[in-house]
Amino acid sequence: MHADKLYQDGWASQGGEVNQLGQGTQINGLSGKAAIGIVAAAMSIALAAVLVFTTLNSLDQPRADSPRSPGDGQVAGTADGVKAVLSVPREGGLDASKYLPTDGEERDYFSKIGEGAEKAGYASFVERQHLVHVGGDSYKLSVVNTGKAPIRVVEIKPVSLHREEPISEVLYYPVGGAGGEEGVIADLDLDDPRPYLALGRAEYFAGHSVPIQPADAFDIFIRVKTLKCYCTYSLEVQYIDSGGSLKSLLVQHPNRRTGRLGSFEVTAALAGTSKYQRAYKPKLDDPRASMREASYVRVNPPSGLAPPP
Repeated sequence: MHADKLYQDGWASQGGEVNQLGQGTQINGLSGKAAIGIVAAAMSIALAAVLVFTTLNSLDQPRADSPRSPGDGQVAGTADGVKAVLSVPREGGLDASKYLPTDGEERDYFSKIGEGAEKAGYASFVERQHLVHVGGDSYKLSVVNTGKAPIRVVEIKPVSLHREEPISEVLYYPVGGAGGEEGVIADLDLDDPRPYLALGRAEYFAGHSVPIQPADAFDIFIRVKTLKCYCTYSLEVQYIDSGGSLKSLLVQHPNRRTGRLGSFEVTAALAGTSKYQRAYKPKLDDPRASMREASYVRVNPPSGLAPPP
């Protein structure tokens, strides 16, 4: 199932101008202060049974002492005069894990999802679970100019990309709700031999660059997909400083609980739930109750598993 895609056809700076540079477009002042809003289309998910809900992992809210950037994002990398902030993480859809929960963990954390998330051992269980989004991912990347002179972003691309067979151990159905996001939208297809940020079919940074004034930021909403592999990767932001030197900033994914940085991860959906060793689907006995009262029910083997109602 592929969602229809919405794209921006043009951008204006705070002064209203759109500058041409070669075959592309130079965007002036495109930031949180001046971005033209556009509602993100639903992320493409490879399984037709996907419902747009929050996963078990969404109950793992960031601690108050987690390292945070200004606003709602988390710092995902720093360099000389530049900071990367990751925010609006993708919520909803299927998740997969290589970790098979024990019978004891199922009793402790799955009988009532809300109560399980409040138990002392839940945080370490979540770390062992290590949930990975299935089919695709999406997030907002903000490149913040923390220096005293203008910079110009000339490229954002995946690096250290590693591909292997999709995760096949455990599949989790979602149990909550999520919304969309506004901003500049770019797609990243990790199945491409040379993956790049794309706007429609065009390479986003081909022929244009994005200037950022001091204390300003460039925001871009990135939609990632894979139909073939389990992928881990980082991002590299290339920019030119006021002296004309080409520099780079490594962007990694912050752990929402600890703030530690690591690789971005996403796995392809397998062709049918029977390909997974185990699957869990939510069950809510009373439709009037909160989803925190729901339980996760193991389906093993998951042959012929239907999506939850």
